Amino acid sequence: MRCIVAIGLLLRLVYALSVRHHLLQQIDPLGYHLLATHLLEGRGFCLYYAADLCLPNLVRTPVYPAFIAFVYQLTGAHPFHVVLVQIALDTVTCWLAAWCSYRLTRSQRVMLATAALYALNPNAWLFAGALLTETVLAFILTALFALGLCAKDRHDAPFICAAIGLLCALALLTKPNVILLPAMIAVCLALWRVRWRWIGLMIGVCGLCVAPWLMRNQRLVGEPVLSTAFIDNMNRVSAVATLFYVRGEQEGHPFTAAWDAVYHADVIAAAGARYGWTRPIRSAHDLYVQMRDVQTVAGEIIVAHPAAFLQAHWDGFIRAWQPHEHRVWYQVLTGNAWNDAPSVNHTWLAHFLHLFWWGVHLLGRLFFVTAVWHYRKQAGLLISVVGGAVMITAVAGVLADMRFRFPIAPQLAIFISIGMMRLSAFRHHRGRHQHR
Repeated sequence: MRCIVAIGLLLRLVYALSVRHHLLQQIDPLGYHLLATHLLEGRGFCLYYAADLCLPNLVRTPVYPAFIAFVYQLTGAHPFHVVLVQIALDTVTCWLAAWCSYRLTRSQRVMLATAALYALNPNAWLFAGALLTETVLAFILTALFALGLCAKDRHDAPFICAAIGLLCALALLTKPNVILLPAMIAVCLALWRVRWRWIGLMIGVCGLCVAPWLMRNQRLVGEPVLSTAFIDNMNRVSAVATLFYVRGEQEGHPFTAAWDAVYHADVIAAAGARYGWTRPIRSAHDLYVQMRDVQTVAGEIIVAHPAAFLQAHWDGFIRAWQPHEHRVWYQVLTGNAWNDAPSVNHTWLAHFLHLFWWGVHLLGRLFFVTAVWHYRKQAGLLISVVGGAVMITAVAGVLADMRFRFPIAPQLAIFISIGMMRLSAFRHHRGRHQHR
C-alpha cells in the first residue's frame, strides 16, 4: 500500500515539474490566482472588470481562492507551491479511497486495487498539477463518502453528521455545480436509517456555513445567490447551444469564435435592444442586473425550443462520460491540439492514446456495472456513488467534460476495484467448477 501511494506521489511530482512554467496560461487558473492575490492585497474577493474597475466577484465561490491565498501567505505567491500542496492532498485522497474500499469489502486486494487505480490515474496527475478546483473537490467528496460509510454503521451519529454538513458547505463553496449534494446526502442518510434529528443537524450546519457567503451576495446584488455561474451558463451556453441545435449545427463548441458570434448576435444584442443599455457598469449590482436582462432573453429562447434545449443537455451529459483523455494527453505530450480530422492525427501516438483510453473506459464501465449489480439492494450506497456521478455532470449540461466528472473519480475507482475483484472471483469459481 505505501509503495503504491509513493509511486502515485512520485508520478504527480514528475508531471507537476514538467508543467510548472505554464500554470497561469489558461483563464481559469489565472482567475483563481488573481482572486487569491487580491485577497492578500486587501482588495477583497474581486476581479478587474475593466482597467480601472475591480468588481466583487460572484461567479467564483470562495473556498479555492482562499485556499490558494492561504498557501501564498505561508510560502510566497508562487502557483507551484499550491500545486505541491494539492499533490499532498491528492495523496491523502488516495489513502481515503483505499480505506473506503476496505471498509466496504474488508478485502486487502480491493483496497490495494483502489489505491493503484487512483494513484496511477493520469487524470489525477493532470488536475493535481493545475490551479483548478478539481483536486480539492475530489478530496472533499471522498472525505464525505468516508464519513457517510461511518454514519451508515452508526445510526446515532451527531458528530459525524455535523462533520458531513461542514464538508457539504465546503464542497458548495468550492464548486457550485454540486448544489444538489446536501439533498442527495440527506436521502442517503435516511436510507441508512440515521436519525432524522442528525440529518437535520447536517443540513443546519451546512446552511450556517454557507449563509455568510449568501448574505454577502445579498448585500451586493439584492439576491442570496450561491454563484452567478448558473446564470452565465444559461445565457452563454444553454441558450446558444439551443440555437445551434435548432439550426442543425450540433457540432458547435462553447467559447469558440462561432459560438461567441451567435451569443453576441442573438442573445446579447437582443437583450441590449430590449432594455436599452446606456448606463456604464460601475458596480457588481449593475453587472448582475445586466446578466438578469440577458437571462430573460436566454430563457425565452429555451422555452421556445424545449426539445433542442433538452437534446443539447443530454448530448452534453453523454459527452462527459465519453473518453476525452486522448485529446488532452496528446496536447500535453506533443504541444499540439488534437484534431478530429483523420488526415491530421495519423501518428502512432494519436492512435495509441485513442485506443488506450477507449479500452480503459470500456473495462472501467464493465467493472463498474458489475459492482453496481453487486450492491443493487443497497440503495443508499448506489445513490451516493451513481447519483453523485450523474449529479456532478448533469448540472453542468452542455459544458460537462472530464473536468466535471473527475471529482467523483475516487468513488468510481472504489466501485471499479470491487467489480474487478467480483469478476475475478466469479471466473475463479467457474474454473474450479468446470475442473470438477
